[in-house]
Amino acid sequence: MVLNISRWADEPFSEDAEGGLSARHSSASSTIRGKLNQWMELGGIDEASSSQSLEILDSRRSSRREKNAIWVKVVPVAD
Repeated sequence: MVLNISRWADEPFSEDAEGGLSARHSSASSTIRGKLNQWMELGGIDEASSSQSLEILDSRRSSRREKNAIWVKVVPVAD
């Protein structure tokens, strides 16, 4: 199974810095392959950060990790 997901956006005409008209377009797309009835990760973020502070007679260290994902599952639909 191949799943194509796309987004297209047109913004209305707006006046640019020189007084002319311009239009803005944006698009994004993803294609994933997998089996029907199977969860598949479409995308997301995986972020990690760490910090350390050193002072006289004191030391502190911290770390953080955050992962957010978008999952999809395609199932057949009976007619």
